Amino acid sequence: MQLKCGRRNPGKLADFTAGNRTRPGVFAPWASIRHRRCNLDGLELARSLVRTLEEKIAEEILLLDVQGICSFADYFIICSGSSERMLNALAEAVMETAHKEFHARARSRGRSESGWILVDTGAVIVHMLSPDRREYYDLEGFWKEAKVLVHIQ
Repeated sequence: MQLKCGRRNPGKLADFTAGNRTRPGVFAPWASIRHRRCNLDGLELARSLVRTLEEKIAEEILLLDVQGICSFADYFIICSGSSERMLNALAEAVMETAHKEFHARARSRGRSESGWILVDTGAVIVHMLSPDRREYYDLEGFWKEAKVLVHIQ
């Protein structure tokens, strides 16, 4: 048995699947909870990820609202890590929080050796950069039209 939910039909109830048969609308007490979590507010996820990064001692954390500016995400989080090891730890913590607290599917791109790791959760994209890469690529300048929601130094 498994629950199906996602962005394709956000207004509908979660489907209850048994084997290959799907029965829409079957009452399952856990369905509404799981369904709500699948359609969670992106801002709630973004703030939780900012808290996680703050706990892991990320540097210069910036939360940007890019709705209306960007077609592929609602929020960007940009932060710095002082070493390759720290960048890996930050990426792992972000992916773990997204999965455990929100059941969000997070995908990671990049390697700490390159100085830039990106974690994509759909509505929220987290950029973790080394200080020199952050200065070089200047993502804050590129997305200067975005509204700054959180800036932790």
